[in-house]
Amino acid sequence: MMILSLFSSPSGDISPSREDLEKPLLISPSTAHPFLKLTDYFQAAQAFLFNDHRDSFLDALRDGNGSCPQEKNIRKVTIRSEKQGPICHVASVEVEGESLCGKFSLISAVTATGRKALEREFQTLTHLNRKCPLAGLPKVYFKGTMKLTSGAEEEDLSFFLGEWFEGYHEWHLSRDRDGNPYLCIWDLQDGHRAASEKEFTEIFRQASRTLTLLYDPETSYRVHPWHHAAGDFVIGNQEGEPRVRLTTARGYEPLLTLPGQCAENSLANLLFFFLDMGLRMRLDRLDGVGEAVWIGGGILLSVMQGFFEGLKTVIDEGYFKKTVAWDFLDLLKSFSPSELIAAFEPLLEIYRRGAQDEMRIIMERLPGHVKGLCSIREKFPLSNPVSAS
Repeated sequence: MMILSLFSSPSGDISPSREDLEKPLLISPSTAHPFLKLTDYFQAAQAFLFNDHRDSFLDALRDGNGSCPQEKNIRKVTIRSEKQGPICHVASVEVEGESLCGKFSLISAVTATGRKALEREFQTLTHLNRKCPLAGLPKVYFKGTMKLTSGAEEEDLSFFLGEWFEGYHEWHLSRDRDGNPYLCIWDLQDGHRAASEKEFTEIFRQASRTLTLLYDPETSYRVHPWHHAAGDFVIGNQEGEPRVRLTTARGYEPLLTLPGQCAENSLANLLFFFLDMGLRMRLDRLDGVGEAVWIGGGILLSVMQGFFEGLKTVIDEGYFKKTVAWDFLDLLKSFSPSELIAAFEPLLEIYRRGAQDEMRIIMERLPGHVKGLCSIREKFPLSNPVSAS
C-alpha cells in the first residue's frame, strides 16, 4: 500500500519536499506550533487511520462501497492537506484499491481550544444527523487523540473522520478588474468562475432551507456558529442542477429564547431565527479571507423561499401547528419598517460582541436590508406546498 502526503492548491496537488516537511505545523494560518513539524502531522494522521482506528476506518470504507474491504485491497491512500482554519485543520483522505474507493475529511486540532471545538463539532454532527437526516449534513465516523512527542516536549493532536463532499466547491464574494463585486465559485478542477444567476439564487435558497430544517421549534436551538467566510456552505452539481450543502455544524444552541413555550413566544423565537439568518446570509469576507463584505443582489427572496420550504417540512413532521407559516407571515407583515429595525436590537447586541468590521457593515446596511425585506414580504406567495392546508 502506497501512502502519499500532499498539499492541495488551486493549480493542483503539491508534493512536499523533505525541507517542506521539516517546517513547523501551523496552529492557525499565521501561527506556527512551537515544536511540531509537518512530518509529525502526516505521520500522526497515518497512525490514526491505520494503527489506532484501523477497523473503524475499514468500516467507513465499507459504508461507501457496500462491501467489507480488507487492508490488503487498498493500493493507495492520499492524505491531502486542504485548508488551515483559525483553530482546526482540514485534510482529505482518498483511498483507491481493488473494487473499492472512498474519500473522507480528516479534521484535526492541536490546541486545547481547537480540541474542545473539534469534540463539540463531532458530537453536534452526530446528534443532528440522527435528528434531521434530510438536512444532508456530512456523516461522521470516529474520533481520537494522538500524543506526539519531540524530545522532552509532548502535545495532543485530536482527529475525527467524516464524509467528504466530492465535487463541491467553496464560493466567496470577489471583485473583477473594475472593482465590481461578483460571487466566485472556487472550482479547483475547471478553475474559479463567476456564479450563474441560478447558482447565485440556489446558494441562498438551499442554505436557508437547510438551516431552517435544523431549527428546533421546541428549544429554539439552531446551528451556530456558521459563516460564509469559513466556507461552511459549498455548491456542487447533481444531475445538472445546483446542490448546496452545509459542510459542518460547530455548535447547536438557542439564539434568543423567550421564557415559556406558549405559541406567541414560539413564533417570536422563530422570527428572531429568521431575521438573524437573513442578515448573516449577507456577510462574507472578500475572497474568503479579506475585508468584511456585504452580499447584495436578490438574496432576500431566496432566503424567504428557503425558509418557508424548510418550515413546511418541519410542519409536516409535527413540530409546528399547521397554521404557523401563515401566522409567521402575518407577524412579519405586522411590523412597520421602524418596528422591524427595532426588532433587530437584541440581535445587534450579539453582533456587537463579534467582528467590529462586520458590525459596521451591518449598521450601515440594516435600513436598506429591512426595506428590501418589507418589500418582499408584501408580495410573497404563500401557497401550496407551503400552506396551512
